[in-house]
Amino acid sequence: MRREDAEFLRGRIEERCSNTLLAWLAGEGSSGPAENFWEDPSALAAKPEIRATTELARRFSLHVEGLPLLYNLLLAKRQRDQVQVHRDKEELVEEYLRELGEWAAREGSEESFEPAGLWAFMARQGARLSEPQRRFVEAWTDRLAEIGPMAVAGDSYLEDLVRQRELRLKGHRARLVNPGRLLDWSGRVGVGRMDFRWFRVRQFLVDLHRALER
Repeated sequence: MRREDAEFLRGRIEERCSNTLLAWLAGEGSSGPAENFWEDPSALAAKPEIRATTELARRFSLHVEGLPLLYNLLLAKRQRDQVQVHRDKEELVEEYLRELGEWAAREGSEESFEPAGLWAFMARQGARLSEPQRRFVEAWTDRLAEIGPMAVAGDSYLEDLVRQRELRLKGHRARLVNPGRLLDWSGRVGVGRMDFRWFRVRQFLVDLHRALER
C-alpha cells in the first residue's frame, strides 16, 4: 500500500466511522497492534465511550466462551459413549473438562455480566437481535449467576439449553441427536474467544500504519 493510499483510507474511515475503535486505531494506533484488541495499548488510551464499547466486547466474549466448550464436551461424551470409534475419546472429554475449568476460573474472577448493557448498545446501533437468541443468552447468564461458572460442566439445565439451541438451528442435522453428523465431528468446532473479526482488522491496521510510516 502506498502512503497516499493509506492517507486516503484513513480519511474515509474517520469520515464514515467516527467515534469508533476502528477510526481511533486508524488514527492513533500503530503497525504492531495487540493480538486482542481489548489489550491493545492504543485502544486502552481511547476516549471513554470507545473504551466502554471495547470493554463490553471483551466482557461478552469471555462470558460466552464457555458455550462452545460445553457443546464440544457434550459431543465428546456422546461420541465416547454411543459411537464405535478407533480412537479413545476419554482423553478428549478430559481435555474439555480442563478447558471449561480454566474458562470458569477466568469468568468467576469477573463481575457478573449484565446482558442489558449489550442490548442497549445494540439498540443504539440499530442492530436487530432475534428473540430466541436474546432468550438463549439471558438463560445462560441467569444460570451462571445461580450456580457459578465452576458448576457448568455436568449441569443438566445448561446441557439441555445447548442441546435445544442446536436443535432449533439445525433440526435433524444436529450432531447431538444425529449419529451420522456426530461421526463428521472433527473433535473441535467453534471453540475460542469471539474476536469480532479482529484478525482481519488487525492485518489491515498493520498494512495501513506501515504505509503511513514510509
